[in-house]
Amino acid sequence: MSDLKVKLVGEDIVIGKLLKEDTTAGGLVIPDSAQSTSNLMEVLFCDEDLGIDIGAHVVFDAREAASTKIKGHEVVVFRASDALVCVLE
Repeated sequence: MSDLKVKLVGEDIVIGKLLKEDTTAGGLVIPDSAQSTSNLMEVLFCDEDLGIDIGAHVVFDAREAASTKIKGHEVVVFRASDALVCVLE
């Protein structure tokens, strides 16, 4: 996604890509038709002052997010205040 260039409008906007689980913990493959919409995403762009790092995995309130395509990439846009948890590795 290095071809994406964005200018964030607003103070606490986060843009990320959804992370999909293709297999179960036991190794079974989950077909696309059976996968639910994920609310786990990888942060691609955000304001440095938010305390959320680029590349971090964040669980967010999907009801408050806007999903769209930018240059063929599926992305999610939401306010940082709608982030529920940042997953630490």
